[in-house]
Amino acid sequence: MDQVHAPEALRDAVETLASTLAAKAPAALREAKRAIARGIDTTLEAGLAIEARAFGDCFATADAREGLRAFLEKRPPNFAGS
Repeated sequence: MDQVHAPEALRDAVETLASTLAAKAPAALREAKRAIARGIDTTLEAGLAIEARAFGDCFATADAREGLRAFLEKRPPNFAGS
């Protein structure tokens, strides 16, 4: 997502984005960063394979189970980073 902000609004925008990311599952963020780093200079086919592997790895975490449970219980998730 690209955004443009006036210099005086930049700090607030960065803090909002940081708060949004901090609320996400740490394991999913790690996998996303890893997939981006590995896939940035590769073919589409290899990049899709990297993404599929990351997706599978994320679903094997306790955070994935917590996210699903929280969704079904209509409450905010409490991610532990595992």
